[in-house]
Amino acid sequence: MSSIFLDTYAIFELIKGNPNYADYKQGFQYITTIFNLTEFYYNLRRIGTKKEEAKECFLKFSDFRISVTAEVITDAGEFKLQHKKKKLSYADCIGYVTAKQLHVPFLTGDSAFEKFENVLFIK
Repeated sequence: MSSIFLDTYAIFELIKGNPNYADYKQGFQYITTIFNLTEFYYNLRRIGTKKEEAKECFLKFSDFRISVTAEVITDAGEFKLQHKKKKLSYADCIGYVTAKQLHVPFLTGDSAFEKFENVLFIK
């Protein structure tokens, strides 16, 4: 089974049932970080999702989280600095660097990542 990193955007699209993400609903070992999950939960609540439903969605993906190393944090900070005009979130920078270091695709629909290597860009 292949591994794939889910950024916050991808988690939302999987939850919403976006048909463009149908090929990624099964057959993959998902990976994400607590930072992406925090951003996911926050955005669920921000758009009006009830607390219990948001928590349930969060827990559904929390088993896929992996630990983040100090090296990932510093590399993500450098990545964010290099691409500061794109206004990338810390969570997505940490996720992108994690995926790259693990040699797994970074699944996203965030157009800011469209041209980067190691990205599966699905709108």
